[in-house]
Amino acid sequence: MTSKSHFWLVSAQVVTGNKKGHENRNSMNALLNTEKGVVTRNDLARAQRAVLGRFTTSCPQIPGHEITDVFMMGISHLGEMTQEEFHAGFNDVATATAEPANQAG
Repeated sequence: MTSKSHFWLVSAQVVTGNKKGHENRNSMNALLNTEKGVVTRNDLARAQRAVLGRFTTSCPQIPGHEITDVFMMGISHLGEMTQEEFHAGFNDVATATAEPANQAG
């Protein structure tokens, strides 16, 4: 039997900018799962890494821009369940549990 964990949806905004002061903002979501029903400081750091991983793989990079900040806009608790329950009907569970770039496990 697979153990249950808590799943969270993280909404964040990645800010990039250049030396001339031009700024660009990209909003995105990422998944976080924890053993307990709370989000700790370390979990927030994992969520930020998941957001940045998704940003670097899915958003076009603007020449001359660097990441200046990441804002966590919200974290929603989706519930306590197994990986299979969470991913049911979405994808093949074998590939879904491989922890994609936007998931901090």
